[in-house]
Amino acid sequence: MVETKEGSKSETDEPGTFCPQSLMKLTVQNPVTRTTDTGRYTTYEITLETRHIAFTLVKSCVRRRYSDLVWLRSTLTHYYPDRILPDIPPKKFFSARFSEDVIETRRSGYEAFLQRLLEEGAYLSEGCLHLFLQTPLTVEEIAECTKTHSNATDIIRTVEAFSVTSPSGERSVEAFSVMSPSGERSVETFSVTSPSGERSVEHSV
Repeated sequence: MVETKEGSKSETDEPGTFCPQSLMKLTVQNPVTRTTDTGRYTTYEITLETRHIAFTLVKSCVRRRYSDLVWLRSTLTHYYPDRILPDIPPKKFFSARFSEDVIETRRSGYEAFLQRLLEEGAYLSEGCLHLFLQTPLTVEEIAECTKTHSNATDIIRTVEAFSVTSPSGERSVEAFSVMSPSGERSVETFSVTSPSGERSVEHSV
C-alpha cells in the first residue's frame, strides 16, 4: 500500500504498508544475499517514512538480517513479558532458504512483523526500536547504547548523531565503521537527502 496525496491508502503491488492513524509507512524490500567465510546470509532494506511525533527522523533506511529481527523481538519480549509479540518467519536450515520464493516470504513476514510493532503504541517508546529502524548501529551496539542511554533525550541525540548539515543546508551522513558478520570492522557510506529541510537517512551497502 502507498500513501496517496490526501494521505489515504491505495492498493498496489508494491511492498509496504501505510498506517494513517500513526502517519507511518514502512517498507521491507531489496533483499541482498552475501557470501562470507562464515556462510551466506540475506539482508533486507527497511525504509520508514513517518510524521509521527515519536520518531526523530521523517525518513530512514537501514539494512537488517534475520538474526537482527530475532534480537529485536527477543529484546521487546524481555521488556514486555505480558505481551504477545507478533511472530517472524522461522529460520530455515537448508539451501532453499536462498530461493526467490523463500526470500519473498521472509521479506513480507518481516514487513508484517515490523508494521505490527509500529501499530502497538507501547513499543514506540522503546529506544531499541528507534535505533533499530533509524540508525545503522549493529544490534550489539544498540544493546550497549540502550544500557548507557536510558532516557528519550539521549536516544534522540544518538539518532541525530548519524546525520549532519552541509553548508547548503542539506542533510548528510558521514562514513563510519560498522561490525561485519565475521567480527571485523568495515566502513560503509551513508547519504541523506532532505527536501524542505526534513531529515532523512539512507543506508547504502
